[in-house]
Amino acid sequence: MSLTILDGSTFCVSDARGDVAETVCEWVCRQGGALSPEDFATYRVVEREPVEAAYRGRDVLTNPPPSSGGILIAYALDLLERAGGVNVVDAPRYPQLAMEAIVATAPEVILQTRMDVGAGDPASAPSAFWSRWSAVPAVAAGRVIVFDGTPALRPGPRVGQAVAQLAAYLHPHP
Repeated sequence: MSLTILDGSTFCVSDARGDVAETVCEWVCRQGGALSPEDFATYRVVEREPVEAAYRGRDVLTNPPPSSGGILIAYALDLLERAGGVNVVDAPRYPQLAMEAIVATAPEVILQTRMDVGAGDPASAPSAFWSRWSAVPAVAAGRVIVFDGTPALRPGPRVGQAVAQLAAYLHPHP
């Protein structure tokens, strides 16, 4: 499969069968979606200014609306900073980390969000996955925290609750 950028906003994709648009459309329709070759033909890139956020003295540029992902990243980083936490992954964009890289960062706390659990729910226990990585300080100290991420990942009136929740996880009182 090849991708050719024609002028920065127009692209052409092809594979051994010919037009990838037809192949992609067939697959989407088999999954119950709706996409046609005409959708590909009429698609145009809309250039937008990125969302800018500050985090740990750096400027973070991320996706602007109508995507909500960039705003949520900026929001989560702001909450983490307000709660006194530091993201040990100091990488640009959206890194895909091998487990070895996570081990090398030696996180003191691992926060894992799930939106389908409540406090005290057995599903909020750390997964068996983490138990295999006892060399990670957070795992060794029992500080892999699985929590309902709704307040922390959805901007709204519960922002204070989210900061307090994150601060309690990061800085527990004995």
